[in-house]
Amino acid sequence: LDIFPKSEKKIFVDLIMKLVKNGLTVINFTKKLDIVLDRIILISKYKVIGEYEPNKIYENDELFYNHNLEIPFITDLSVKLKIYGLLDKEYFSMKEMVDDIWP
Repeated sequence: LDIFPKSEKKIFVDLIMKLVKNGLTVINFTKKLDIVLDRIILISKYKVIGEYEPNKIYENDELFYNHNLEIPFITDLSVKLKIYGLLDKEYFSMKEMVDDIWP
């Protein structure tokens, strides 16, 4: 999705979300985890390493370092802010974080 301009990326992601809500299964092969909808199945060297819910995969930092995965910026930021007691939970979208901080 990085090849698309931001506006086209949003249109594409919105379309995928609509298809998923209508029952379509979407398989996305990526190192980026910022548009994971349901679950993550990690595959390395043709073997399944594990299956995770999007909010649970961030509990194991070694997964990211060992498998060259990119933590979404907003999630990485929210995890760090939670460590310092500035947030109560991890966020996976900027809108959700902003809406909670500034209702």
